[in-house]
Amino acid sequence: MKKTLLITLLFPVMAFAQAVLPTSWGFTTPGVSTPPTGWQYNVGTNGNLTYAFGKGDALSARLDATGENITINFSEKPGVLTYYISPQNAGKPWTGQFDVQESDDGLNWTTIHSYTSTTTSATNFNNPMITDTLKSSTRWVRFYYTNKLKGDATGGGNIAIDLITVNSAPAPTVGTPLIKNGTNTILDNSTFLFGNSSSKSFTIENIGTVDTLKIDSIIISGQHAGKFSIGNFAQAIAATASDTFSVHFAPTDSGSHFATVSVYNNSPENNPYRINLYAIGGLYATSPAQVASISVSNVKTHKLQIDYSKANTESYLVLRKAGNAITDMPANGVTYKKGDYIGTSQVAYVGSDTASIRPTYIMANTQYTFTVFAFNGYAGYENYNTVNAPSATVTTLNGQVGNYYAGIDTLNSNFVTQLHNKIINHDTVFYSNYLSVMVNNYLTRDTSGGKKVVNCVYTDSAFVYDEPFTWWTGTVGSKGQLTREHTFAQSWMPSNTGGNWPNASNGKEFPEYNDMHNLFPANQIIANAKRSNYPFGEVQQVTYVSPTGKGKLGIDAEGKTVYEPRDDQKGDLARALFYMLVCYDGVNGKQWRLPSTQEVNVLLKWHFQDP
Repeated sequence: MKKTLLITLLFPVMAFAQAVLPTSWGFTTPGVSTPPTGWQYNVGTNGNLTYAFGKGDALSARLDATGENITINFSEKPGVLTYYISPQNAGKPWTGQFDVQESDDGLNWTTIHSYTSTTTSATNFNNPMITDTLKSSTRWVRFYYTNKLKGDATGGGNIAIDLITVNSAPAPTVGTPLIKNGTNTILDNSTFLFGNSSSKSFTIENIGTVDTLKIDSIIISGQHAGKFSIGNFAQAIAATASDTFSVHFAPTDSGSHFATVSVYNNSPENNPYRINLYAIGGLYATSPAQVASISVSNVKTHKLQIDYSKANTESYLVLRKAGNAITDMPANGVTYKKGDYIGTSQVAYVGSDTASIRPTYIMANTQYTFTVFAFNGYAGYENYNTVNAPSATVTTLNGQVGNYYAGIDTLNSNFVTQLHNKIINHDTVFYSNYLSVMVNNYLTRDTSGGKKVVNCVYTDSAFVYDEPFTWWTGTVGSKGQLTREHTFAQSWMPSNTGGNWPNASNGKEFPEYNDMHNLFPANQIIANAKRSNYPFGEVQQVTYVSPTGKGKLGIDAEGKTVYEPRDDQKGDLARALFYMLVCYDGVNGKQWRLPSTQEVNVLLKWHFQDP
């Protein structure tokens, strides 16, 4: 039998541990990138994963596509399920189908609450808390978007959910075991990481309120049962009382050891109560088989896909490096997170649940090397196979526009009109989707400790965060620091006449408002607020400079107040302004011009200096 198959049979919950009841989540702490034990947040990896409002705090869950779901798995008899739900369709009716479901096995689901329409859709949680009763046999609950309809004036929209709680069932009267190691509860049929200790002590609690819990026997079985033994244990535990027993580990070889402890008792529901042991002989887990191959596909200017063959192993670590080949290797017993550096190479992925990844922050016309290492073991006991680890090298496309501008004559007197006609017909993306389209795909990058970082476009200041990304919410001390800065200021746009701006008469956003060629992430306090709607220019007399020394406000040579960004953004900024002028001039009869205070010569200079 292959080791991976054996591990799957012995430890069915290893990849998805079960929650201890009661279990709750408000989607802020922890964030959606690291759900609580027993929870799965299946809403994709790109896009807006949360809403920037909630019932109890700053965030709530966002489900915006058919099939997206939040799933909870637990091993105890549940009580009631409570939550807050808020359909979202910009103040219009919400339609579609969203179901709350329960299951005994995680495969067959029964709907306990179905939502199909609301007459109005609020932008916050004005509805009362919902309470649903769960069956005593239920061990899975999920919130499932069964049918998402496109949001418009007649219906459709998204779903926001917050403060989900699966409560405990009332305490039983009959003798019922609950096993702990120290203060940590070990759920029935879950995995206990034993480490390389020679002995571990476990406590059996009788959570029954009336009857005595009788322990008939404690048996060890499984692949390495002969390396484990059981100490003395009590045969009777009074109601609400507890007693202890020990498991001894005496390996004769190094590497991974697996066994199952079964506590046979008189409980009607947890008999036997099983604990799956994963112990280590020596310093590290058993060395895994190596990955056979790695390949790169879907190579574009700013994205690519890494695929590798799955091996007879528990987990994988992928390194990336721009330029030279990778010679760095992970060290046994060291736990790495995505974004950490090993020498000059960066960890692009670490985990067990995929054989395909899409790295972020990929640059055009750049050579990248990726190497994948198989490893077994958990924190502190990892054993990495560094022998003949497969690598793949690829160079991204050069980012040239190809034939897009074919037929446009730069010497023709109608050049600007030709260019306008070419670029005005483009897809629009909602302002709120800037995160999914630009930040997640192009701007964010991994940094140490499993964190992410996005830099302010004006000052280069780094916003380091734990996922999910959060925008500035309007208050000092906000978790988010960045805003979506309109380089061509909103107040400069001739379509901005107040009223419902930026929404047009059809209820949709003006395309010039959400045009992503004009939007850049900027630190609200030290950049966006300082720039305001001042023209851009070269500062001669500084009145403010950001803490990074880049990005400053002051007086130019003509005595005007201007904002000067960091050098690396000057050319992009100039081209964004020229793009907006050419693209939208004449649309809806509006004449687009730069404000009189904006020096065109400065923009042309920056364009040539920073191509």
